[in-house]
Amino acid sequence: MSYRGDNQEALELIELIQGTIESYSKKEKSLTDDAWIKNELRNNILEIDEKEIEVFSKEVLETIELNNRNIESINRAIENGVSKEAWFQQKVQEASAGMSVNQVGQYLQNIDNAINNANDLMSQVILNNDGTINRNINLDGFIFEQHHANSFNLDVALKGGDYKAEALKPNPGEIYKRNSVDLVIKDNQGRIVKKYQAKFSSDYKNATIAFKKGNYKFQGKLVAKGQVENVAKSTDTISIKNYKSTPLSKQEGKELQKLAQSGKQIEVDWNYYKLKDLTSHMTKNVALAGVRSAAIAVGYDLVYKSMTNKNIEVNEVVELALKTGADSGVKTSVTVALKIASEKGLLKAIPPGTPPAVIANIATVSIENVKVLNKVANGELSVTQGLQQMERVTVATVAGLASAELGTVTGSVAGALALSWIPIVGSPVGAVIGGIVGGTVAYMAGSTIGGKICETAQKVRKTVVASLKTGARAVGTAVNKAKNFVKSLF
Repeated sequence: MSYRGDNQEALELIELIQGTIESYSKKEKSLTDDAWIKNELRNNILEIDEKEIEVFSKEVLETIELNNRNIESINRAIENGVSKEAWFQQKVQEASAGMSVNQVGQYLQNIDNAINNANDLMSQVILNNDGTINRNINLDGFIFEQHHANSFNLDVALKGGDYKAEALKPNPGEIYKRNSVDLVIKDNQGRIVKKYQAKFSSDYKNATIAFKKGNYKFQGKLVAKGQVENVAKSTDTISIKNYKSTPLSKQEGKELQKLAQSGKQIEVDWNYYKLKDLTSHMTKNVALAGVRSAAIAVGYDLVYKSMTNKNIEVNEVVELALKTGADSGVKTSVTVALKIASEKGLLKAIPPGTPPAVIANIATVSIENVKVLNKVANGELSVTQGLQQMERVTVATVAGLASAELGTVTGSVAGALALSWIPIVGSPVGAVIGGIVGGTVAYMAGSTIGGKICETAQKVRKTVVASLKTGARAVGTAVNKAKNFVKSLF
């Protein structure tokens, strides 16, 4: 096929995908996938050395195998009554040993940033201005206040909110003033929306006496864990809406003081929050991103217009993949095509040097989603069931990114780029490229099947936009941006 027009590079990508799939289809059965990948990359005269070719082939095959296992696993788990959140939690738990939050994804990166900030602020409490350790016998009180600010901010980061708590301190050379506010919560405009007076007393009687000595009008009364019931109108957390800090007992505070004054650091890590909470929120966001991908059908539309009225020879490998699910060969072929396009400068959205696992994830989600659309087109699944399947695919693939088996996907990778194949997160990159890949593969199963799948993609898109009610405006904006975005991908 040869086309000219505004989307020339996109059409070249279509041809490239077709070419690599055809090449894979014709390879000798004795030729391994590893050998085929290496030959294909060498034959395209790319500016990459043998070592990179070796690494690319190994990681792509491992990623595709892992993703296939995860997709099969999450489907089996859900059929047995396990939620996708519980399944994801288990996968992250298995992978978390020795891994930083960065390796789990951009969402947990936000948590990591909040954790780092919390640790920095705690260090400021523990250390004097000259860098020596604060030996104040009441250091546990300062730790108590900073603990509540830190844990509140972590909870906000976890839940995607825009409030911020601060433990107020006097400026250098100043002292704490009588009845001064200890903690505040600010909104996203920096306005104070809540104030707290903290009394980290040894017991509820001393806390009550301390509050009676001052005038703390319009301030919440914050006390140690275990004292709330006996101190009138008090709380052991700072909170607003569904965001709140974590209670701290006097004993825990003293233990932290002893730790700090012995020269050891007080640090929170990502296990500071229950893994269940972290993964539950993350899974919901990832699943939503998977559903919203269906609202951006620009790639399918582009392929549909390009392929209409063309005589297309059916590719048996693709046809088999759509009918039986045996799709590793197609995923491998598409990954290689995207790699070649990237190295040749056809895809600005996937720059040269993009990690193999990231490219393989794009291919995985694209092929899995076109299989789902085929089932919807054939009436095997309703649109709702199809969207649920897309959710599972996205969640399973994110689990692959977090897996210890993909140790090559480091924190530096798992930022916006690593999640670019999840649409809506940052940009509609993943959805547009996924649509081009999906539409191209669909048509290689025959023009009738290809047309039905591309038309179904539009049907699903309309359903998503209609059902996302409060989010429909955001989705509509993303769709409009995507229409103008295709050129910037290439």
